[in-house]
Amino acid sequence: MYRSADGGVTWTDVSAELANPFVYVVAVHPTDPNTVYAGTQLFYGAEDFHTYEEQKLVDGIYKSEDAGRSWRLLREGWVENIVIDPVRPDSIYYNEHSERIWHSPDGGRTWELATKGMVAWMAHLYVYHMVIDPTGTVMYATSCGLGVYRNRVRGPES
Repeated sequence: MYRSADGGVTWTDVSAELANPFVYVVAVHPTDPNTVYAGTQLFYGAEDFHTYEEQKLVDGIYKSEDAGRSWRLLREGWVENIVIDPVRPDSIYYNEHSERIWHSPDGGRTWELATKGMVAWMAHLYVYHMVIDPTGTVMYATSCGLGVYRNRVRGPES
């Protein structure tokens, strides 16, 4: 993963400090560009006669609070998407390849399955993409052959 601070004229590799450099998705805090989340994933297999498992790579969601200079693992898992609530930026959602959607209300310190307000089977869809509307109240998710889903993530009952 590379970072540019000059509009793309020069680039710096910021993945060297990640325990797993195979970054699949990135999300940047809406008001603090130094806070970055990276989701990693890797199919385990063999390349050049070395298995990826031998490299001890840890899939998961990582957080940097210094624009990618250092990273810490928040939670292990194969990360497909990361979504930051635009109104409450400490509220983060991500989904695993195993289809579960996780929520952290506190910038990644604690995590819970994001099942509030969801139909039971909705928490286990194979989600391709997630987005939260600009008001931070509704999440939309696309799924594998099952359409687009809408879920209230915050409202009068929250």
